[in-house]
Amino acid sequence: MKKIFPIVLLLVTTVCYGQQTKPNDKEKEDIDKVCDNVMKLFTGYKVHDALELLKQRTVIPVASIDTLEVQIAAFLHR
Repeated sequence: MKKIFPIVLLLVTTVCYGQQTKPNDKEKEDIDKVCDNVMKLFTGYKVHDALELLKQRTVIPVASIDTLEVQIAAFLHR
């Protein structure tokens, strides 16, 4: 689990700060809510749900998130 936290933190940071333009207050609130929800899902070990939510709101390619999901699953099932 210790190795997953930096990965999750990187993903959430990418979602939160990877925007092309500076978000207005409403967009910032929405981004903060998504980041909070992703982190809650991860801390509840709902990895699939967290990554699905992340796919909807990130600039990261979907294929990269799918690969990450496989890697996280393999790590958790050791």
